[in-house]
Amino acid sequence: MKNHETLKRKIGDKVKKCRKKRGYSQFKLAEILGISLNTLQNIEMGIRLPSAEVVIELDTLIESDIKKQIHEFVEFPEIKFKDYTDLLEETYILGKYKEFDKYLSDLDFYSNLNEMYFEKDSYERKIFYYFLGKQKNLKKEYREGLKALEKAFNINCKKFETCNILNLKIELEELKIRANLLKESENKESTYKILKYLKIMYTEAEDLNLRLEIAAGIVEIYFFLMEEYQECYKFISEIEDEDFMTLYTAYYTKMILFKYLCKTNPNKELYSEIEILLKFYKVFGGNEEYENLRKTYLNLLKQKQ
Repeated sequence: MKNHETLKRKIGDKVKKCRKKRGYSQFKLAEILGISLNTLQNIEMGIRLPSAEVVIELDTLIESDIKKQIHEFVEFPEIKFKDYTDLLEETYILGKYKEFDKYLSDLDFYSNLNEMYFEKDSYERKIFYYFLGKQKNLKKEYREGLKALEKAFNINCKKFETCNILNLKIELEELKIRANLLKESENKESTYKILKYLKIMYTEAEDLNLRLEIAAGIVEIYFFLMEEYQECYKFISEIEDEDFMTLYTAYYTKMILFKYLCKTNPNKELYSEIEILLKFYKVFGGNEEYENLRKTYLNLLKQKQ
């Protein structure tokens, strides 16, 4: 392992130089990055390395190439793998898919630096292929998604409880992909079986994040694949008071928006409320999914005219 102290000093000097070049004060840059002034000062003085999230923001904001420096100077970067997994989960749930792609790319980069992450039975290898499967699903590359999820599922790891929850998430993502493939073959009967199974998973799930993702999967299948708006409305009505619904403001807003969109023959009085929800989701959610939901809303309006 190469000298981390040397790396810290070099990164500190680089951040300071790039910050001054862009005309930022320490206070202003710290504010933009969402970190304390003391944290930024410690980074610039070479006392600590920036977190994974801050590395990404610095490289984008002041073109510091810190990621490249880490690649050149250290074999095992002092950046927590958990930083990336938390960011990936959050950006996916909020519909910030461009950010999700960027974080996945960086996770791949750092994982290649630290080969420990890709040991045969490591949790890190397992979760990387899980997120890769989710990305392929978003891109409608379903066959590639199934391959990535199969790799993830077949990886055993020592973190039994954590891996057990992850296996359920992998299974959920696989079922979502299979539901999309079934739509292409117009096999509704099999899709209903998937929905039935997902509802059992939802009932049995104890982890709040897992319940959230299962609920979102059920809603998306009802709405986009089956166009079963009444059943979708009924399901959201049943879960909207659950604790997990308030984990993310954007997620809750999106579910309530779906509930409005699923109403049978919505009257014009609802349109203003839907517009408000769309604007609220645009602020707290991701642009990519916002555009998708707005397009869906406009298409529904045309059908009612």
